[in-house]
Amino acid sequence: MNKPTLLILLACLFFSTEPNAQNEDSGINLSKCDFESDAPAVIIFDKGQTDFYQDQDGFYINFQRTKRVKIFKESAFDQAEVSIDLYIGETDMEKVYDIKAVTYNLNGNKIETTHLDSRQIFKEPVNDYWYRKKFALPNIKEGCVIEYSYTIKTPFFMHLPDWEFQSDIPTMYSEYTVSMTPFYSYMYRAQGFSKFDVYENKKKGSDRSFIGMNFRDMMYKFGMKNISSFKDESYISSREDYIKKIDFQLSEINYPSGYSKKYMTTWPELSKNLLESTNFGRYIDKSEKIGNKQFEHLLTKSDQEKIDAVLDYMKSNYKPNGYTNKWASKSIKEFNKEKTGNTANINLMALGILRGIGIEAEPIIISTRNHGKVSDRFPFSDLFNNVIIMATVDGKKKLFDATDGYCPNNMLPAMCYNGKGYLVKKDSETWIQIKNHNLSTISTTIKYSLDPENNTLSGFGVVRNSGHKSIHERKKYNKDPEKFKQSVLDKGLALKNDLSVKDANNESKVFQYKFDFESKVDNIDGQIIFSPFFKFPDQTNPFKQEKRELAIDLIYPTAEKYTAEIEIPEGYKIEHLPEPYAKNSENTQMAFKAHKTTGNKILITATISLKKPVYSASVYPELKRLFNNAIEKLNQKIVIVKEDVVAMQSL
Repeated sequence: MNKPTLLILLACLFFSTEPNAQNEDSGINLSKCDFESDAPAVIIFDKGQTDFYQDQDGFYINFQRTKRVKIFKESAFDQAEVSIDLYIGETDMEKVYDIKAVTYNLNGNKIETTHLDSRQIFKEPVNDYWYRKKFALPNIKEGCVIEYSYTIKTPFFMHLPDWEFQSDIPTMYSEYTVSMTPFYSYMYRAQGFSKFDVYENKKKGSDRSFIGMNFRDMMYKFGMKNISSFKDESYISSREDYIKKIDFQLSEINYPSGYSKKYMTTWPELSKNLLESTNFGRYIDKSEKIGNKQFEHLLTKSDQEKIDAVLDYMKSNYKPNGYTNKWASKSIKEFNKEKTGNTANINLMALGILRGIGIEAEPIIISTRNHGKVSDRFPFSDLFNNVIIMATVDGKKKLFDATDGYCPNNMLPAMCYNGKGYLVKKDSETWIQIKNHNLSTISTTIKYSLDPENNTLSGFGVVRNSGHKSIHERKKYNKDPEKFKQSVLDKGLALKNDLSVKDANNESKVFQYKFDFESKVDNIDGQIIFSPFFKFPDQTNPFKQEKRELAIDLIYPTAEKYTAEIEIPEGYKIEHLPEPYAKNSENTQMAFKAHKTTGNKILITATISLKKPVYSASVYPELKRLFNNAIEKLNQKIVIVKEDVVAMQSL
């Protein structure tokens, strides 16, 4: 019998055996969080415990959680809204039991207690794989303390419950205890810190028996104190990349007979397991036969023509069901019949078809942006939740995806740009960088004239989007044209007719729309004042914090270009034009210029460029200054007056 095992994968990890000093007082008299005084609430404690229990079918996992929160301000009332997500498998599902919740309020010198009514616990479907239980604690007021607990029973021993020590409010104490049987071994990785404040490991008290074998559980306790709230800064890859947490993955099953089955050893072993799987490698092999039979007519085409034809075929005939995965969720027969599946169904079939017509193609498993980045230090299969294609085109290796009909064949969906992916190939350990250095632009051109008698501006505008900006805007328009139109109206315009949209459904073209408009202007004591670009430029800085600790991940380089051509009516003169501005660095670029042209017209141009897809936190002050300058310059006012008024003022 193997010793119960929890393999530790945190490099340079030092443990403190200091006991839990958590004050178990209710917290009702707390007036603020000592280490984050402006926090609207604080988690007094958050404790989780995972145990293995056995029934007639074998082992299942029991996960218990108890959490107590002090609420200082109304802005934290959402802490009393609790949602518990539960997984649905093919033959079984997770279930939650013993939900208890109570609210404590101080009424004079007495503590008033309000318990949750079990009739106020609701079940809500999420999708085919998840559902949730929801409840809201009663009688929430500023100064109250809430506490709730629940138990989840799960048969999915492949996925030992993970634990987040950090939250969006500060935490005084967070603790996770795992009791391991000798039959399952797990590896874990800790993120966002170098040591635990509390760590214990010891054998639990009495023996247990399974199939006539006696054993003792091994208990591991992990604790952290005084954890600051997680600041969800703008333009980060994912919260999952930075939150303080601990993740587990099954590494081995030790059977009572003495046989052991490994689930994780090395990267090449991970490749081997994937390639031998019915829902991955063998799925590709079966799809290759489809390529041989149904796509023989493409054999005489060039590499690029073959790839475009297969990707276009997949995008036109199969629809994604909204789920990303590296494993195909349906058999090829089901997928062909239903014409919908997850990202693996689509990309693995496309890959197989490409192989069937002579294209050298390999699968790359990746983690999407909302799932967090992968590390090459630990061969965790659960790090990956998607698969894309690497194919050789005229001797060059390029990356492809067949799941997004709005995405041109030469681009990946934005969710795929998340650092690097792992090449799944026999006897290989190869990583592929997945970055996008291609510029995506929004170009806005507006031409208009002034009617001083009616204090209006009227003209037309053209907005052109390229790269990922084009994908983003095309999706918005096709999803809800009226809402998209409203977003143009929100720029401070009144449209004379509907938007004229070009190439709304042609992903290989830039997304472009035109509009005719008019807009009211201010006339103050004979001075006509207006913003040349209306509200098309940013009105507020997206970088609001004073300091930045996390990298700024924009996904791709961007540029915004603005052009305004304004015709000044006869008898009027420009009283004020903004001063020019130009600044250029290796990271950013901005240029602004306003000048009078022939024919009594004003031409104003502006460009704002972010040259890199990712910036270190040290560049944050420069980015913040760039947007401050852009907001100031691009939203400056133009002032024109009657020429006789100007003459009188000069006397």
